[in-house]
Amino acid sequence: MSLQNRHGTDRYYERHASEYFQRTVGVDMSPLYDSFLDLLPPGSRILDAGAGSGRDLREFVLRGYRCRGIDASPSLARLAHEYSSAPCDVKRIEELDETEVYEGIWACASLLHLPKQTLIGSLARLHKALVPLGVLFASVQEGSGEQIDRDGRFFALYTSSEFLEAVAAGGFTTVRSWTSQDVLRDRKGPQWINVLARAQPSVRSE
Repeated sequence: MSLQNRHGTDRYYERHASEYFQRTVGVDMSPLYDSFLDLLPPGSRILDAGAGSGRDLREFVLRGYRCRGIDASPSLARLAHEYSSAPCDVKRIEELDETEVYEGIWACASLLHLPKQTLIGSLARLHKALVPLGVLFASVQEGSGEQIDRDGRFFALYTSSEFLEAVAAGGFTTVRSWTSQDVLRDRKGPQWINVLARAQPSVRSE
């Protein structure tokens, strides 16, 4: 992603943080939560990589998990913290540099804002942050190529096979993958590719 494209995405979320919060905070994600949390021990440490409104962070906290979020938007990081009570740092996935800290990482609709050429490296960072056999949930929009929306946001679109290959290259073994319809009421949304995967210790990068 060029610096200009990154700035367009950043600018959108910073300028529309309150609107984005209101539009997404009430969406029912229960089926996805259940699929993810069923693979984690009670009280696990979870990183929400791209916390947005804090909707998912709040749910994980309420269910008894130890949670932290990151988001590239300072305004969204603040809103996510206020809504969930969990710490939420201003940080990009590409900047994550932790080793074996989390049992689970939730990357819901966040990796799609990364250019394809950086995806495997970013997945490897998430892999490094997970304990061996830790669980990743990730979702991206189905499609092909890269595009910039009319609102200035950058999107990378994937076929299922393309995304699963990247997940494997990042050091994960897929447990389950499936497609689902968009859940936002105010748009005729895209299809989503959802993946649950475990971090394989045999390929962990130092």
